[in-house]
Amino acid sequence: MKTPLTALLGSTKAQIIACLEEKPLTLKELNSNLNSFGKNVSYQSTHKSASEMIKAEILEKIGTKISINKKWAEQIYLLGSSLIKKEQTKEEHSEAKVYHFETFIEVGKFCIKFLNSIPNTNKKEACFTKHAWPFFGLSDTDYTELNRLLTETQFYEVIHYDSQLDKTFGKAIEDAGKIVKIGSGLSYNYDFLIKGNTIVQIYFSTEFSEKFHEMFMKHKNLEEFPISKIIDQFMLKKTNITVVILFEQELSTKLKQEIFKEF
Repeated sequence: MKTPLTALLGSTKAQIIACLEEKPLTLKELNSNLNSFGKNVSYQSTHKSASEMIKAEILEKIGTKISINKKWAEQIYLLGSSLIKKEQTKEEHSEAKVYHFETFIEVGKFCIKFLNSIPNTNKKEACFTKHAWPFFGLSDTDYTELNRLLTETQFYEVIHYDSQLDKTFGKAIEDAGKIVKIGSGLSYNYDFLIKGNTIVQIYFSTEFSEKFHEMFMKHKNLEEFPISKIIDQFMLKKTNITVVILFEQELSTKLKQEIFKEF
């Protein structure tokens, strides 16, 4: 069964909703915020999408500020807002949630803890990353929790790129318990992890994404780019990372099917 938000998921319009969650924005501010999600959205495209949403009464414009239409918000699932509870196939679905983090290591810790909090309903789950995540800088407790997560649930992970560092970090992930495919034609605008019907989407800032990509494509091994440097420049350095948690059976099933086909 589709919810009114299903048609927006993964689109510019869905990200416009996320950007306007906290406060109204001008069109220029909205375009800037959209690009902070790691997307490459032109001002003209933002204007077109916002205009269509205003016409559809999803958004409203007062003066120069654009905001979410409150009447519309009462009827659908809104990112990071109080939502109307719906019964869907006899299950109660919670609202989607948005979290903001300043460092990569915080995101890693959060994902481990959050996924461990979800009861196991399936033994086969899915992940997608553009580049293999380097799990450096975790505490002994974090590694114990990561081991529990990967022992209790079999995760299949597709890593889009296949650079030498992707292969190095991907092998480490595989040794930890995941089933990994390095190098794939699958490509999404965000990294994600799925457990049950819960999708954890990770959006890195444009600047972070570009530097992270450069590290993988430029360096061949950890002698050229040592672990200490990776921790300083990517794991602990402050940036802007947004995590969006969605509770969507239809979308999670579709994404899992796409991942599993790679194996």
